[in-house]
Amino acid sequence: MTRRIASQLLRLALVLLFTCLLAVDVGAVKLGDAQITLQSTRYYMKWDLTRFVYRVKLPSKPSGSAFWVLGTGGCITDNLIDPATSTFEWVEDPLHGMRFELTQKKELFFIWLEGRWDVEPIPVAAHLGDAGIDPILGTIDGPACEEASISIDVISGSTIAFPALSRVGILEASEGTVLRVSSTSQGWAIGHSLDLDVPDGASYETVERIFQLTFQPYETIAGTVEIDIVYGLSVTEEDFAGLPEGMYTITLTFTATTD
Repeated sequence: MTRRIASQLLRLALVLLFTCLLAVDVGAVKLGDAQITLQSTRYYMKWDLTRFVYRVKLPSKPSGSAFWVLGTGGCITDNLIDPATSTFEWVEDPLHGMRFELTQKKELFFIWLEGRWDVEPIPVAAHLGDAGIDPILGTIDGPACEEASISIDVISGSTIAFPALSRVGILEASEGTVLRVSSTSQGWAIGHSLDLDVPDGASYETVERIFQLTFQPYETIAGTVEIDIVYGLSVTEEDFAGLPEGMYTITLTFTATTD
């Protein structure tokens, strides 16, 4: 997905990649010695699937029959669960939900559901195999048995490249990005984070400082709103010391959140 742009002085190509995320408050719960965290939730528009990733950490590798259960509402049935989901079994005790066996000190569990899913606090339980001790119950963010209230999609500009950087000043990207936010309520917010992949000897801080992202004015109203985003690089003579020749990649993650 990347391409190199030649320059007599410096080759600098920043490629912007976008990921659409559902709004989520990533939660964690401590159940005895088990730490369970909703590490991420992501909607894949290409396949119309939502992936939930849970991380379970134990103080040591379990020696007995250890498991955790994610409580699910009646809206989650076998026909909505994609085969890529981690191995589980349906149980009714200590609560109705998906039971996952624990075999390692640290494990990731993946739940793939058809369609776009929001999150809400749901029941969770854990049992570390101690005989005579009941499972410990709690709550954690998980699939909500209701229609998602907000979504975000990339309409255009999912991959952006800058021309070769050979002078100081402002350098604009070849194009911008258009996001589409659909929400059932007003007052939502757009956020973003970035991750950098830079050549050996390059300064992460320099690339982060010179990169500019600007949202054009928009209204946070209920319904569908399209948002224009423009990009630029603001470079001084001193910045070139932290920008050796090579390929630079910025990965942007946009999130849409609502109360």
